[in-house]
Amino acid sequence: MMLGRILIAGLMLAAVSTPAVADQPALTILFHDRPPYSARDLELGVSGLLAAPVQEALVKAGLRAAWMEMPPARQTEEIKRNYGATCGLGWFKRPEREAFASFTRPIYHDDPTIVVARKDDPRFADGMSLQESFRDASRLLIVKTGYSYGAAIDAWIKLLRPAAQTSSGSNERLLGMIAQKRADYIIMAPEEADDLLGSVTKLAAALRAVRLSDAPEGELRYLMCSKATPAALIDRINDALPPLAP
Repeated sequence: MMLGRILIAGLMLAAVSTPAVADQPALTILFHDRPPYSARDLELGVSGLLAAPVQEALVKAGLRAAWMEMPPARQTEEIKRNYGATCGLGWFKRPEREAFASFTRPIYHDDPTIVVARKDDPRFADGMSLQESFRDASRLLIVKTGYSYGAAIDAWIKLLRPAAQTSSGSNERLLGMIAQKRADYIIMAPEEADDLLGSVTKLAAALRAVRLSDAPEGELRYLMCSKATPAALIDRINDALPPLAP
């Protein structure tokens, strides 16, 4: 099954790839289905807010790449294996990751974090403090397994130890848990929340995005590449990446 996904991803990308040249290094880009950041696309292979600038850079640089769908935890292990030119799409840069990976220039700048909660829960209102919510043991947070919420929020979680449960489910499933009152709130990027609440009627009827008074500035996302990825290849990608909007 995985081989089939690799082959399909490579074929779907062919429409936007330039012809291979003998001296061009092959590149594998790892992604997971996470609208609106990245999603399978019949025309482009992979599209989305993170995929689009990378697709543009590949075409501009004349580089060929195959896109492989893989869960985030496995992406990390694959990059640590250090076998060939392999990059994960849209990772935050962290010192512990720089120990085993190289990073391109940033490909995307997140908007400030929000939380999603039920519309009928008066404890959650625009302008609330996330840190105060963490201190309230009556509020049950869902933490997505293996995800970073950015350096500041990760540190708050570690320090304040909010009442929480972890889950590896999709964002849609986790929002469903909140709608069903199995938890109270989740930390999300507004891009993801807007996409889900704008497309899933049942969730939109029960839930709302809540803006935070103490939300840190959104973080930068990068291609995180194996150390085996040639520096010259990363330089070509960097030179071709479109500038981020101010």
